Amino acid sequence: MTYSAPSVPAAGLRLHFNENTGGCSPAVLAALRSIARTDTAFYPDYAAVTSAAERYFGVPAGWVQLTNGLDEGLHVVAPLEPGAGWDVVKRFAIAVAKSIARDDPERFTLNLSKARRRGRKEMEGFVLAQNQSPKAQALVEQIARGGANPDLQLKAISYMDMRRKPANAQVLAEIYASTNDNAVKRAILQAYAGARDKDHLMQLIKNEKSLELREVALGTLGGNPGTPELWQLYQTETTPEGKIQLLRYMYNNSSSEKLMDVVKKETDPKVRAEAVRVLASQKTGLDGTALVAIYNAEQDSHIKNSILDSLMGQRNAKAMIEIIRQEKDQKIKLRIVERLSNMKNSKEAQDYLEELLKK
Repeated sequence: MTYSAPSVPAAGLRLHFNENTGGCSPAVLAALRSIARTDTAFYPDYAAVTSAAERYFGVPAGWVQLTNGLDEGLHVVAPLEPGAGWDVVKRFAIAVAKSIARDDPERFTLNLSKARRRGRKEMEGFVLAQNQSPKAQALVEQIARGGANPDLQLKAISYMDMRRKPANAQVLAEIYASTNDNAVKRAILQAYAGARDKDHLMQLIKNEKSLELREVALGTLGGNPGTPELWQLYQTETTPEGKIQLLRYMYNNSSSEKLMDVVKKETDPKVRAEAVRVLASQKTGLDGTALVAIYNAEQDSHIKNSILDSLMGQRNAKAMIEIIRQEKDQKIKLRIVERLSNMKNSKEAQDYLEELLKK
């Protein structure tokens, strides 16, 4: 594979971009090829992974942490306790901005003059956002509403703090309604998601047709047990693509009863298949017996494959063997055998494969 550097100029590799010109070792590539598609849908047992890593590196228990990127890892090993007041933080932020502008005046400036800031990163927006005076906040709002530098507009939107100034939430809603720029819409949705403002997220994406923009909000809306916001959106969704997108954010914590209702009543087979997969992921979802019962009553191949994927995800060899003993379709039987062959730690799966070899 040929390495192509990102367009952002930089000296050397940037670890926060996970840049690696060497690629995976042959051993890693071989291990990846041996992983079944369904195995990648579930997180591994963290305790088992960290224990194995600790043994490999020869470090004491508790020394290995699994984190979502380097930044999160730093927060885990070097947590910062908030103690400074607003005035202290404000003075610190302005001092840092001034220091950066002083050290590299060719790239940074605190001057709002368009001529002075051309070709530099606009740190002045950040400094303005730290100033709580009405004049400074009005200027940030003016920039966020657009009409000036598009990049500066996106920065201003990200600086509009809704926790300290709730009125900013309405300002962002007005900007969203008045623009056709997806970059601006995405920045606003990200601002709401960062503030966990579910009311405004619901208000905006209820009529949003772009699945890409809806994606920005769904992770935040799917966090509540039972996913009530997602079900509210599901009731008004008319496209299979939109329904599948909503279902994919219901893994682990949604309503089993409502998901079963989708499996029974939905007419689109792909939507039903996704509902089966999501239903099987629920803590109070379907066990193997229930999935086998649905499988035996089902004619649609999408649903059958979805059930097989779910049973594979549950590592339920017993239920898969029960299905294969009754299944007449040779292609499906072969697919089940392939899944069982990947369950190397299951005695039931290995016993059944040995039974096949003796026939």
